[in-house]
Amino acid sequence: MTAAESSCCKAVFSGWRNYPCGRKGKLAEDGKFYCGVHSPDAVQKRQAKRDASYAALRTKWEAEARHRRFAAAAEAAIREIAAGHNDPHGLAAKTLAILGESKP
Repeated sequence: MTAAESSCCKAVFSGWRNYPCGRKGKLAEDGKFYCGVHSPDAVQKRQAKRDASYAALRTKWEAEARHRRFAAAAEAAIREIAAGHNDPHGLAAKTLAILGESKP
């Protein structure tokens, strides 16, 4: 193993420039040496962890957005009923359709 092979083959971005990674190349894949941080397996594991975290956040954000849409529609429906809307049952069914609920 030469000096070039013993260091990680990846470049790191710092201060508007790319520098070679200064870590020791421990893992060899496809004829290249990678450190524990830049090995393709480690990168895939970190990406999977980020994806799972983002999926959980996205689910939370979508639930919050759905709640905001329903709250706005419910307020509008209550205002229409207070103003004398002729069909409160139909209006309530239309408002509940925003939640994805079917008619009882």
